[in-house]
Amino acid sequence: MSARALRPAGSGMLPWLGLALLIAAQAVASEALLLRQNDSKVLRFCKMKRVWVADPAIIDVVVASYDELMVYTKGIGQTKLCVWDRAGRHEYAVEVRGLPTAEQIVREIKTRYEARLKEIFE
Repeated sequence: MSARALRPAGSGMLPWLGLALLIAAQAVASEALLLRQNDSKVLRFCKMKRVWVADPAIIDVVVASYDELMVYTKGIGQTKLCVWDRAGRHEYAVEVRGLPTAEQIVREIKTRYEARLKEIFE
């Protein structure tokens, strides 16, 4: 009897199917990056090879070194950022939000600290 006859039918495909699902999951996974208007952030990598920004009207990047990427906001909206380094591809779903107005800040303070403010001023 051959070794092939001892294996269940289709068992040779199972490891490949698992590997394909793992690769597909990594390809779609994005890390969320939330920034405010007129903000910047430093991202660290290991020997960057390539950088891509989907919408340069939303963010701009400057490669400070092989290991550091500066991300600057330019406009309000959403875009994608991909960075390739030794570890592979890193994908970010970037959202840039506008700065809050004075009224929004006052409303937020009142909502969070209304009870405490009453204690202080009464």
